[in-house]
Amino acid sequence: MRKGTKSSLYKAFKPCTRDFNAESGVYIIDGGYLLHRVIWKRGSTFLSNCDNCVTYVCTKYKSTALVIFYGYPENETVGGTKCAEWARRTQKQMSSEVMFDETMIRTVSYEKFLANPKNKDRLISILMNKFSSVNMIYKKADEDADCLIVKAIALAPTHASVVVIGEDIELFVILIGICTFDNVYFLKLGKGKSLKKYFLLIQF
Repeated sequence: MRKGTKSSLYKAFKPCTRDFNAESGVYIIDGGYLLHRVIWKRGSTFLSNCDNCVTYVCTKYKSTALVIFYGYPENETVGGTKCAEWARRTQKQMSSEVMFDETMIRTVSYEKFLANPKNKDRLISILMNKFSSVNMIYKKADEDADCLIVKAIALAPTHASVVVIGEDIELFVILIGICTFDNVYFLKLGKGKSLKKYFLLIQF
């Protein structure tokens, strides 16, 4: 599939019209999506930005949410298709590795900073420490987090609903193909004034 066309696949699916109580459910959050969702303020430290991520999750999705992060192997050539895609993006954006700690202030654009897998991996380590300090649940995959997210929907029988939050159309399609529970939803949050959309996976 051509690059840049995958997100348009969402238009092929109808958002859910079924009522459900989101407050009584459990949320599974794609960590990569979270990094791009929360606004990183200019002039703030990496630690402060990570604090904002934790506050965002606690406020929007309760402290019982499960955040799942991707892993970034040292050798990108031995990984799977996601590693190959990360390598392609890194070469395209020519993003360099930034040596930083949590007390430092970002000096490059956030998009360029995240384009380098090593930068992102180090940032995730800081963020996981923050989640741990407030007893929030998180997991980190060796590489692709999709498998861990799919396994996490096994929580469905013990909760009123399970809501997977992300934007990756590939994850959405995987969940559609594998989900057998009628209380699992995929939440795609819009940008700007775009409305958020819930998709009930079992209907497909």
